[in-house]
Amino acid sequence: MTKNMEDVTKQSWTLEEAKLGSTEEIQGYQKEVASLKEQVQELQNQSQEKTERLKTAEANSVALQKQSEGLLLEYDRLIAENRDLRDQLQSIDIRLSHSDGKKNS
Repeated sequence: MTKNMEDVTKQSWTLEEAKLGSTEEIQGYQKEVASLKEQVQELQNQSQEKTERLKTAEANSVALQKQSEGLLLEYDRLIAENRDLRDQLQSIDIRLSHSDGKKNS
């Protein structure tokens, strides 16, 4: 009977130790889960921040492209205007040289 009592007591201690081990294990998992949740939240915040920066960079890129297109059109217009003015100047020079030639003869 005493042996049975000892066996029962040992089993009881073993069960208690198993429960404590399980509790400690569960607490360890809970801490790990909490830590992982914090990491996920931090990564989500970083992702959102980077997404915002990306959207801003894309908007800036589009604005710069439009500005570049406008400047290119203005450049082309100025080149054409310059060509026209040079042609006009050349025409005036030719007329002046002809009129100078007539005066000298």
